[in-house]
Amino acid sequence: MKSTLVTCRSLRSWRRPCFISLIFAACVHSTAVLAASPQLNDVQHGFDVSLYAEAPQVVNPIGLQVDRAGNVYVIESHTHFPPQDYKGPKADRILRLSDTDGDGKADKVDLVYEGLHAAMDIALSDDGEMFVVTRAAIFRLRDINTDRKVEPPVLLVELETGNDYPHNALSGLALDGQGGMYFGLGENFGAAYKLKGTDGAELSGQGESGIYFCRVDGTHLRRIATGFWNPFGLCIDRAGRLFATDNDPDSRPPCRLLHIAEGGDYGYEVRYGRDGLHPFQSWNGERLGTLPMITGTGEAPCKLLPYDGGLLVASWADNRLEHYVLKPKGLSFDADRKVLVTGDMNFRPVGIAMGANSALFVSDWASASYELTDSGRIWRLVPKRAPTLGDGQDCTPLPSIKALDWPADRHAILRDLNSDDPFVRTSAINALATAKMEQDSIDLNLTPRQQVGLLLGQKRGGRGPSEHFVVHCLQSNVTDLQLAMLKWIADKRLTQFREVVEKGLDSSTLTATSLVCHLSTLEMLRDGNVKDVGADSKTLVGFVMDARRTPQLRAHALRLMSGDSPDLTIELLNSLTSSADAQLRMEAIQKASVATNPECRQLLAAVAADNTQEQSARATAIDGLAGVVECKDQLLNLATHSQGPICAASLRSLVGVPLNNADETKLEGMDQTTELARLLKKPTGPRPPVEDLDGWLKLIDQKKGDAESGRHVFFHPVLGACSRCHAAEGRGNKIGPNLSRIGETPRRQILQSILQPSRNIAPGFRQWVVETSDGQVLTGIPLRKGSDVEDYIGSDGRQFSLRTANIASRQESNISIMPDGLTAQLTDEEIANLLAYLLSQKDAR
Repeated sequence: MKSTLVTCRSLRSWRRPCFISLIFAACVHSTAVLAASPQLNDVQHGFDVSLYAEAPQVVNPIGLQVDRAGNVYVIESHTHFPPQDYKGPKADRILRLSDTDGDGKADKVDLVYEGLHAAMDIALSDDGEMFVVTRAAIFRLRDINTDRKVEPPVLLVELETGNDYPHNALSGLALDGQGGMYFGLGENFGAAYKLKGTDGAELSGQGESGIYFCRVDGTHLRRIATGFWNPFGLCIDRAGRLFATDNDPDSRPPCRLLHIAEGGDYGYEVRYGRDGLHPFQSWNGERLGTLPMITGTGEAPCKLLPYDGGLLVASWADNRLEHYVLKPKGLSFDADRKVLVTGDMNFRPVGIAMGANSALFVSDWASASYELTDSGRIWRLVPKRAPTLGDGQDCTPLPSIKALDWPADRHAILRDLNSDDPFVRTSAINALATAKMEQDSIDLNLTPRQQVGLLLGQKRGGRGPSEHFVVHCLQSNVTDLQLAMLKWIADKRLTQFREVVEKGLDSSTLTATSLVCHLSTLEMLRDGNVKDVGADSKTLVGFVMDARRTPQLRAHALRLMSGDSPDLTIELLNSLTSSADAQLRMEAIQKASVATNPECRQLLAAVAADNTQEQSARATAIDGLAGVVECKDQLLNLATHSQGPICAASLRSLVGVPLNNADETKLEGMDQTTELARLLKKPTGPRPPVEDLDGWLKLIDQKKGDAESGRHVFFHPVLGACSRCHAAEGRGNKIGPNLSRIGETPRRQILQSILQPSRNIAPGFRQWVVETSDGQVLTGIPLRKGSDVEDYIGSDGRQFSLRTANIASRQESNISIMPDGLTAQLTDEEIANLLAYLLSQKDAR
């Protein structure tokens, strides 16, 4: 058969570094050839497992499908980072593997087509047509004469872009059985792109990704949804619902299982940074107007398949097949995960397809190498019981977009915009995009959801905001409305509003989060790039030192500065603690508590001793001295000669400081408090078991928790120490979930997470226990897995890296990184106060 290299342009063999866990795992060196027929470690669902094919029959297999006759069609990759000495073909191939004697193993291999570059996925239509997606195009291949030889490929969709990285552009392919086709477009390094169909339709963009639809002849191209990193897997269930798997940005686990809605925004745009942590981005519906995931998946999910009442996902980097049982949740779903099949470190599932008798065929890259090897396998898994044939779940269909008339349908639109279901809200926003409305301001009596929804409806309708409307939003005390308007200006690069945005920096409604977004918007208007604002200490310290700026702006800029910034001098902090503005003074004390400058301890000690400072400021300074042995005498003096918050803070900060008999004698003469009893290790009243939530709620209700006191517990470096892992009010770390809006969570659920941290671990924050080849056992939350080097973050907040070649095993843990027994070191009052503080966090970002 004649071989033709199919490309839409001349693609360079450029190997740009990419620290993302995707279909394969980044690696600079090829691994050794695997031993023949290695066995899977664990099969949990009752399958008979056998090798259907293995190298040299097939090497580097990725996407695969099974036709009605039982033939397996598989893409064999030969262009995905070939090593210098690679001896394989120069182009990707499609093979047809057949089991002619019925023994469950392929004994016949046909070369169907050779000539693809950066092939990604394959789909078969009911009439035998073959559709193949590469990073730059979608082709149709078919055997018109039924002579088992395909005709030259027909180009259906073409991607024009300056980027040519192998697998962050077009990917994922699903046929709807009604003449339609869905496919994904990844982050593409943020490069400008243009998609072209066969009927002349063109779609362009830059910095956003999407899921697209066209007819199987390449006509009627349109974008269905946006907000993805790399949506590698797409599937349509028996009810016609579209699902996708999406890999995660550099610092934003987990990967996602998504229910795709027409017009949905799933939150991620690479133009606002690769880490996925910018306030303009969201990964689980955090930003109003975006849609959440069904649940998190294992690392590097490639393909997904409707199976046995749910969805089956191939997790490349976690070496397993995962089954997600869907549970209706409003218009969408939640899901429970079961790990069906787990393999060793070289089990690397990519594609999944179903054949006769519900047998599953799984393509296995069979190597941890990012580069091509001469390894590869296809597994055949025959279930020991018949899986559910249907999707197993009923769910109200997602509403279709319809045109509405704003005056006539106002009540219904506002009702849906205020719904607790983000899919209902998205439908209303998309309907507003087609509505006949002239909305130049937003009623302040509306809820934040309604205000933001009205703004997004106008934006999606292609209407531009007036200056009056921009000022109205930027001066609003609704942070989400500020952010939505700033993102509108940044997305569309509306340079006519640069001056308005600059004036917004001095607005009385500015928050730390909206400061980040103001600065990012100005960067987008200036040069189209967004930096890590927190690392830009020169800009921030310029605001802090500028006495002409509002104290609020100066305080928020100081909050955003890194604690180890060289610009955070003791002279600057000293001057700010003497500021006439209380907010700026408090922010300086907070920053001194976390700054790495050793002279800050003296500053905190001076504030703690200063009777002219507010009690809250002194208590915060005392918290910053917690556990410091050298400060024992001062803390003892403050504890024994003060009352109220100063005494309580001093007793808190003495926890962990060694006390001698003379110290304890001094303390014995004080009025007895629960803080003192803890310090002297005296027994207090009985407590319910951690499983007795009703008993704990009854105990806490007797204490009447105080949110401000709870704030001291949350940020205390020894007792609560919550900010070691969590952020709130724009402070703290990002190891665990951001708690800035935890107050929207039911009170009972928050208390349960404090008492039983391992009961429900949020997706993306599960620890893994890793054993190295030299016997070390390390535990951490994975940031990037499946590559030549894997990155984790430990419970101490420090990142560590391991070479994949040195990992003997790794296992997901059911133990939360948040330690058990937190309440054991807190008094009943402190627990009540902490709960009150967390419940107060509803929009304090």
